[in-house]
Amino acid sequence: MSDLNLKVQPISLSQRVYQALVVAILDGHFKPGDWLRESFLCEELGVSSTPLREALQRLVHEGLAERIPNVGVRVAVLDTEDVIEIYDLREYLERLAIRL
Repeated sequence: MSDLNLKVQPISLSQRVYQALVVAILDGHFKPGDWLRESFLCEELGVSSTPLREALQRLVHEGLAERIPNVGVRVAVLDTEDVIEIYDLREYLERLAIRL
């Protein structure tokens, strides 16, 4: 046997929420400019506000959403280059999920 360390790392709840939101955005469930309401998403995803807020923060950081101060978070309006990058990200996430 080789000395490979092939331990599978558990995925955090905020990571799963993030992945679900990315898929929902890419599948068109949320369209560019749609507001991502915390109360609705918490109920739909069955999670508390903390993992949802972490996932929303990551969406904003990665450019999939934008935070409007004192208003909320909405899906970003994307150009063609952004869409290609998102599909590349989705492909990566799906490959990662298959390995699990």
